Amino acid sequence: MGLKVRSGEVFSAIVRVPCIAILEVMPTIAAVNGITIAMYYNDHDPPHFHAIRGGVEFRVRIADLTVLPGDGGPPAMERTVLAWAAQHQAALALCWARAHSALPPGRI
Repeated sequence: MGLKVRSGEVFSAIVRVPCIAILEVMPTIAAVNGITIAMYYNDHDPPHFHAIRGGVEFRVRIADLTVLPGDGGPPAMERTVLAWAAQHQAALALCWARAHSALPPGRI
């Protein structure tokens, strides 16, 4: 089925483009005693990671290893995550830099 147009005729067309869903991906970079440590590729500053277990999730700033305001988890979970992060702070900063360069952050 073709479209015939006469010389000088003005027309418009609607072009339908399939919608592509862009998923925000949060790769796992480590697992610590059942706690998932992850980062989004396009996450906001300050550089941080997410600690997730069950229905609990909180964010930890990498620079000073503090739980971001408004976040928090059970004290034992926070202690476990912060102790692990203290041993891997440089690697966490490297993962953040990779993720913000659209590269896989890697695993710790």
